[in-house]
Amino acid sequence: MLLAMILSAAVAAGTTKAALAEDLVTVAEDGTMTATSIELCKTSKGAKQIRLSAEAAPSTGISRDNFVFLFATMSAEFLEGDCKPIGEPIGEVDGDLKISMNGTGFQISVTAGGQTERHSMTWDELDD
Repeated sequence: MLLAMILSAAVAAGTTKAALAEDLVTVAEDGTMTATSIELCKTSKGAKQIRLSAEAAPSTGISRDNFVFLFATMSAEFLEGDCKPIGEPIGEVDGDLKISMNGTGFQISVTAGGQTERHSMTWDELDD
């Protein structure tokens, strides 16, 4: 999944080498990290476009590497079927997965079919 997300930029850039030179994560001046990927997933029910995004506030206190790891791991749990990254959505996406992180914990929001479901967890709960 992580490799696929990194190489998704290769399609847009035209070469794997150029894609590997681009950052997967954007870090704002205030230290907020963001990452986004659009996936086209083919299942027995047809093809669906899924937008995956994550944001970590500076108060999260995690490294950039661990941010990428959490984004890729949580995204992989959500995706179904044969998925491949595409550079941009083709029209409207069918589903959204948003991961928001701060010093207290994280929230995963899934929106599909006009409905949103949220799951929140503290960092301490991961140790339990």
